[in-house]
Amino acid sequence: MHRVRSSLIICSILLLTVLAGADDASNTVASFISTNNHPVTPAMEPAAGRFLVARRALDDPHFRQTVIYLLRHGPSGTVGLIINRPSGLNLSDALSEIDGMDLKSRPLFFGGPVEFTTVSMLIRNEQESRLVEHIAEDIYLSGDRSVLDRLLSENKPENALHFYLGHASWLPDQLAREIRQEDWYVIDTDPAVIFSTSPESVWKRLIEKLDPSGLYAGNDRLQTSRRQHGNLLYSLQGTSDSMKRNG
Repeated sequence: MHRVRSSLIICSILLLTVLAGADDASNTVASFISTNNHPVTPAMEPAAGRFLVARRALDDPHFRQTVIYLLRHGPSGTVGLIINRPSGLNLSDALSEIDGMDLKSRPLFFGGPVEFTTVSMLIRNEQESRLVEHIAEDIYLSGDRSVLDRLLSENKPENALHFYLGHASWLPDQLAREIRQEDWYVIDTDPAVIFSTSPESVWKRLIEKLDPSGLYAGNDRLQTSRRQHGNLLYSLQGTSDSMKRNG
């Protein structure tokens, strides 16, 4: 019996090790959320300065696996910017008429499917003015050309200035309906997440906090682990049963 218990412990350790191995690639991504003590707790209501995080089941191609920074929310509707979708373009592709500045080093993000020909800027640590709108904390919004020229001439760093093509918007009560049908999480914002150097990882890091993998049978990563390691699970169970019989 003692030998059986020892073997069962070894089997359990092997199983946990294999399942953990499926996440090795994910663990190599810097956990800036944990580093910045980001409180990933669903909020009650959407509001300017909060994040919308697409739930795992949301399959709309415009918004699948997106994180949206809300700029405005009220009786007239909601406006936001997708912050985690690089477009593959840079600022020189959108503003080819600007000379004398290194615009190729300034990536453009896909802000949303509405007014895709317009460029907006999220700015950190700026001064509010007639041309610069304060959103929340130290985040500001502008779409003004003179503000753009000034920020570029000041060489505003990339971790304090992002550019977006288009935006996302909802009609009055539309977002509320989508939240009720469980398309979105609403959470408070960490400004550092907006200007992350690895924007493609933002959704994954947030959704793993909001909807941890392996907590329910329908979870996509759990199902993948089961498929990948099904033979091992069966083998370990068979070994355990055999040991019990022989013990």
